[in-house]
Amino acid sequence: MDKNSFIRLGSLLGFMLILSFLMRLIFIGLNFSNSIPIITFFYSLLLGLRFDLSLGTVLLLPFVFFLPFFRNNFTSIVFKIYFLLLSFIIIFISMVDAQYYNQMGHRFDLYAIKHLPFFKDHLGMLNMGWVSVFAIILLFLGIKLSSYFWESIKQYFPLKKLTNKMTFAQFIVMLVISVIFIRGGFQNRPLRQSQSIFSNYKIAN
Repeated sequence: MDKNSFIRLGSLLGFMLILSFLMRLIFIGLNFSNSIPIITFFYSLLLGLRFDLSLGTVLLLPFVFFLPFFRNNFTSIVFKIYFLLLSFIIIFISMVDAQYYNQMGHRFDLYAIKHLPFFKDHLGMLNMGWVSVFAIILLFLGIKLSSYFWESIKQYFPLKKLTNKMTFAQFIVMLVISVIFIRGGFQNRPLRQSQSIFSNYKIAN
């Protein structure tokens, strides 16, 4: 695992953070309320990045474990599909979540998932005219951008052959960093969902 490997993983994680951040901006834009102070929204975005860093690291763990095998063309294709699928899920769920909140007043969470058997009865609820058209366009653009990004990091940061000793040592470093990110920092307890409730405004939380 060489320097380019670290850059690759860092680039992938950075891309996921940017994508999630943009989706959160869209969520706020579609559900914006003048009654909430701008500083509260700003803090919400910063806190969201911390949660995204934790979740993004979890989702990219397969890259950490199998990065030494990326020189195999089949493995590279499999992980490209995996990366594109993650991008698709982030964009799709975020847009559904934004529209669902606009109509129902709460997030597309476990409560909503329990009602998936009745999804077709509520499908019309997600049709918000130009917003839905925008969501579809954004979905395709996001996948195209993700594919372009993947090919770019392959071109500019190719993987090189390494000794087993280097691979093991740097893998341990990568694993330690991943654990820190997943925990949300060096605090005594890992990051918890309850920490997202920081204000009296439901949408900001």
